[in-house]
Amino acid sequence: MIRINLLPTKEVKKKKVRKEFFLLVAILVALDVMVMMSWGSAAEDELRVVRSRNKGLQEQVDSLKEAKKQIEEREQNKKLLEAQNYIFDKLKFDKIGPSNLLLYLSYVLTKPEDSAQNREEIKKREVIGWNVDWDADSVWLTHIQEKDGMVRLRGEARNHEDVAEFLKRLEAGVFFYRPELIKQEKKFHQQLETHYVEFEIVADLNYNLDGWPIELTGAGQPKK
Repeated sequence: MIRINLLPTKEVKKKKVRKEFFLLVAILVALDVMVMMSWGSAAEDELRVVRSRNKGLQEQVDSLKEAKKQIEEREQNKKLLEAQNYIFDKLKFDKIGPSNLLLYLSYVLTKPEDSAQNREEIKKREVIGWNVDWDADSVWLTHIQEKDGMVRLRGEARNHEDVAEFLKRLEAGVFFYRPELIKQEKKFHQQLETHYVEFEIVADLNYNLDGWPIELTGAGQPKK
């Protein structure tokens, strides 16, 4: 009796397995391509977001740079205006300064009469440390010289105490910055048969009635 083999042969099985394997590989490749395409699309979206954010940040930086530039220009204009105002003020004070200085010297070398009208003035002098009983005729000036922003005073006095009082009064004014006594010599007058003192004082000169300029006081010192 002849037997018919209905089971697939080994060759048929191999072909079937090979076909299934290639199909599986094709599916995996297709899935990999889809994943790569999806990842690429997501990366492009993220890149667009980053670029958009960077553009916004760059616009902010440009805006800040422009604002900084405007501030710097305003500061430069402000400094220029301040310099111009300082020059104008200096010219104004230089014009009226010499006469004001002479008036102040006349003021410190004058003793007000002790009267009801002058009581307040006498009290002010006493408060700032002046000797209100001092005889202002005890000091007389013989020479006043202004040169290169400095003033030099030469004069004579009855004694050293009178020179000290005069120097104290100069320090109280706005015209003489740090007056310095560079000479004080006692002498004898033959005709009057009396001793007297020759003195010389130098100081930085300031005509600005509003106070001491920065170039005199320095950045770290308060205005007098």
